[in-house]
Amino acid sequence: MSTETTLGRHVGVLSPQTHPKFRHFQCRRANLPLDVKLASINAELTSYQTKLSKMRDGPGKTAIKQKALKVLQRRKMYEGQRDQLQQQSYNMESRRHDAGQPPKRHDDRLDAQIHQCRLKKQI
Repeated sequence: MSTETTLGRHVGVLSPQTHPKFRHFQCRRANLPLDVKLASINAELTSYQTKLSKMRDGPGKTAIKQKALKVLQRRKMYEGQRDQLQQQSYNMESRRHDAGQPPKRHDDRLDAQIHQCRLKKQI
């Protein structure tokens, strides 16, 4: 075994599972099942809505209302999960974009020094 490889991998090379770009696409793919679930929940809610519009008041209607409320709670939970995944995906995308940018620390310090000099000249 060569000194460059450890367990069949090159040292310092990220595996596809740990590469940041791969994790970003995992988050995007994780949104798809949630979108499918949300679509089915919306279809279920529309069916409850049509049933409720055709029914008269009574115990049957209140039971369907209770089912619809539970489905609404599930939809709210799934929407929260989807929003959280989208935010995580956005954060990883912006972090990956920022990693390609050169650091601006030197420019900021230089700008602050120039600003201080201008203030001193004004006084």
